[in-house]
Amino acid sequence: MEALYIAPGSPWENGFAESFHSRFRDEFLATEEFESLRAARQLTTVWREDYNEHRPHSSLGYLTPAEFGQRLTSARTRQTGSAPPTIAAPSAPPATQAEATAKANGAHEASDEKQDVLYLTRSS
Repeated sequence: MEALYIAPGSPWENGFAESFHSRFRDEFLATEEFESLRAARQLTTVWREDYNEHRPHSSLGYLTPAEFGQRLTSARTRQTGSAPPTIAAPSAPPATQAEATAKANGAHEASDEKQDVLYLTRSS
């Protein structure tokens, strides 16, 4: 398996990801100012939960992604008699070399003030 490079702003290469990135940028990043990385993470979590748990999506028949996933899982369970295997979401990679070293040495949390990278994961 290998990663394929998708040029930024190329929706024809991966329309789902580009659509999400555009929505995230327009509805969240362009409207918020973050005091710190910790505040950015907290606000991002709130936005992600709203996007996945409360907001209906027209492409999913006006269901929330959580409702759509639940119905899909229920339908598969009825068809096969067992639920599909669950896949754990990957954890975000360390933002800095210092954080990676601290994590490797058993430290639980590095200073958020010096990190300038924000990793987002999508929940299913």
